[in-house]
Amino acid sequence: MDRELRLEELQMILEYCTAKNKTVFSIGERICINQERGVLMNDDVIINFPFAYSKKLQSKIDFTLSKIESQKLI
Repeated sequence: MDRELRLEELQMILEYCTAKNKTVFSIGERICINQERGVLMNDDVIINFPFAYSKKLQSKIDFTLSKIESQKLI
């Protein structure tokens, strides 16, 4: 996946949940998301593998992204 696109997606997720006062992600899950953002922002790090999340967290990320995208269409 494109680094810039993934950074944008993760930022949208965090902003969406904060703006809506939604507790979709636990504190630990938000930490994981921010850790991935930190890795992606570091130009010195070469990423040859996707960031690995639990299936549950990845499902939450995918669901939230789909929710954000569906609201953009309205």
